[in-house]
Amino acid sequence: MLRFSSFLRCLAFATTAVFCTSGWLHAQDYRTRSRSKTPREAKQAAEAAMPVGQDYLKGRYLTVGLQLGAVQYRGDLAPRLFASAKKPLWGSTSGLQVTKRVHPYVTLRADLSWARLRGDDYFKANPFDAEERRRYLRNANFRNSLKELAVTAAIDVLPVDDWLMRPLLMPYALIGVGVFHHNPRVWLDGEWVNAAPLGTEGQHADNAAEKGYPTPYKRVQVSVPLGLGVRYRLTPQLELSGEATYRFTTTDYLDDVSGTFADPRDLSPEARRLVNRSAARSASGASRGLATLLGNDQQIQQMTLDGETYDYVPTFFQRGNARGTTSGNDGYVAFLIRLSYVLFSD
Repeated sequence: MLRFSSFLRCLAFATTAVFCTSGWLHAQDYRTRSRSKTPREAKQAAEAAMPVGQDYLKGRYLTVGLQLGAVQYRGDLAPRLFASAKKPLWGSTSGLQVTKRVHPYVTLRADLSWARLRGDDYFKANPFDAEERRRYLRNANFRNSLKELAVTAAIDVLPVDDWLMRPLLMPYALIGVGVFHHNPRVWLDGEWVNAAPLGTEGQHADNAAEKGYPTPYKRVQVSVPLGLGVRYRLTPQLELSGEATYRFTTTDYLDDVSGTFADPRDLSPEARRLVNRSAARSASGASRGLATLLGNDQQIQQMTLDGETYDYVPTFFQRGNARGTTSGNDGYVAFLIRLSYVLFSD
């Protein structure tokens, strides 16, 4: 079965080809008809050639389009955006959009999008930095696919009273609200494992509430996108936009890491292996140089539960010790290119 993300990519590329071809043909026709005409005559010719309703001539036009871009997560595995000890972990995003201008300064937009977030302590934390050393030893990793439906308002710096004569360049600000589904997964034993059903911080333990463990987190959450962008009019009907947004969310579990370590005896064997990675290799299989890093002051220890032995670095894999950070809820930044096609209105 074709996955949702693959469907969006295929649809995005197909729509891009249609839009670009249509836009190029329209641009050639528009230039041909406009050549040797005054601006007023060119505008009148364009209006005559396009069956545009009166609402459009007042600036209230409708567009459809697509978006492609890159995203970077901020959370317990990456408290600071863009900071990276080894390499930045960028993800991709794609989606479809419909916009409607409702005011000379305001456009409403509905987005259906997919985004892939990534995080890995091995790449993001510096083992020789006092602040980041603990994150490096924790050795957590994740990836998460977000499917979001969002409604945003784009507020332009200049009014648009006539869609045919709108400015060539238009900076704008964004604010909105969205609902998304997410599913954090962790690389373990050569495959991506769904983390939420395992209750890695004791969520599914017997008598979890009495033991002080958190409740299972919901995988449908709310986002609040804020951002800035600039829109370029390629032709009267085709627009290209560049945009930078940050999405605040209502969850601290985009990475499946938030609070403290659970008692290993309250976890399933698979959850123990997923949580206890302090003495393991990185998710990529690289050696982490623990012998040199730990020295003689901090030695790898062992714990045996249900006949299985677990190696771990002291202060990790022990009830009550910090697993996450105090940075608040997780979020992510997105850099997008949007292509929009102006539709006619009745």
